[in-house]
Amino acid sequence: MGALKAPDAIRSVQQALAEFLKNLPSEHLTLALSGGMDSIVLMHALSETGVAFRAVHVHHGLHRHADAWAAHCQAVAKALAVPYKVLPVHVQTRRKGLEAAARAERYQALFSEIPQGGVLLTAHHQRDQAETVLLNLLRGSGVRGLQGMPALVSWEDKWLGRPLLSVPYGVLRQYARHRHLKWMEDPSNRTGRFLRNRVRYAVLPFLRRLQPDIEQKLVKTAMHHQAAERLLAQYAEHLLTEVLHEGRLHVAALCRLDRDARNHVLRYWFRTKHRVWLNENHLKAIDTLLFAQADRQPEVKIGASLLKRFQGLLWYPACEPEPWQSLSWQARDQCPFEIKGQIEHARDIVLMPFIHTGLAIKPYKKAFQAAGIPPWLRPHWPVIMRMGKPVYILNVGAVVGADQTAMYARVRAAFHC
Repeated sequence: MGALKAPDAIRSVQQALAEFLKNLPSEHLTLALSGGMDSIVLMHALSETGVAFRAVHVHHGLHRHADAWAAHCQAVAKALAVPYKVLPVHVQTRRKGLEAAARAERYQALFSEIPQGGVLLTAHHQRDQAETVLLNLLRGSGVRGLQGMPALVSWEDKWLGRPLLSVPYGVLRQYARHRHLKWMEDPSNRTGRFLRNRVRYAVLPFLRRLQPDIEQKLVKTAMHHQAAERLLAQYAEHLLTEVLHEGRLHVAALCRLDRDARNHVLRYWFRTKHRVWLNENHLKAIDTLLFAQADRQPEVKIGASLLKRFQGLLWYPACEPEPWQSLSWQARDQCPFEIKGQIEHARDIVLMPFIHTGLAIKPYKKAFQAAGIPPWLRPHWPVIMRMGKPVYILNVGAVVGADQTAMYARVRAAFHC
């Protein structure tokens, strides 16, 4: 693509921004302002539209010019009369590399500033999209990875928007120069330490010699994969109608699917329901769990939680609740389990975890099973106590030998037992 004249470049940025702003789900806009050329261009172009927005800069402190970056962002925002805030974060690499850890901390900090339903705007552009497709291809990604970055995507109860995703990098530079904008150059963008930089400065230039419009071609590939991903999402929703039972995945129904369909619906379910991305090792382990004999109790570690099966259904996260202590009936909303019943004149009623009541679980095993309460929750299950004695196991039934008092009758009536 030949270089555009400055007025054409400005027009291209303005048109892309106007098209993006047409159908936004919210008027609460926050710009992630790094201080680099692309985010400075986006802030400048946004300020000319007249829409209200604010700018937020994440201060990682990862290089010696970090303070100067924050100060520069503040100065540019002030000159454009854009509300500005700096967010200091401390990057802990742990298992992640520095780049991945910084990105995770950055987005966590940014989204903490976004109100429910609000939109976080980033300045990703066409070259970023091409790099993302190439990176995911190098990582062996499937359809979802090769769709690159969507222009607008939900992030729990918020939104992430990329207004400049269709705009070439060269057009943004033309805009910045014509508008006499000043920006900061990130020294880490030139180091060969990060794979993205090697793709940007080695792989893409080589491909550009073979195919001059390689970036547009890669973006077109991303668009094709986005269309395919939409169709696959529809297929996954159809599969869920066959395998969901009372909000949980049905083991037998999953086993009836062929492996590709099963893996697809599992990936989709975990991603959309739990924001967990399954890898090949997870899928193999889940297959082992699904097809294990009925008397076995296998489990799969996924993220920080466990996947288990119980009564023909998959439970995730299948973990013990946080330890809790005795609660008065009036404080029952602090119990980790939902309690719907109402007991009149309950001043002497106490809730206590089963494990602290002195009762043995074995005599109530069948009652727990009949109530659909899995084994890992039973020690923590709430028991209604009166005068220091267990009366009723919530949603399970009466305690053996409990006094048949008027209070006991009220408890039974409250829980329809």
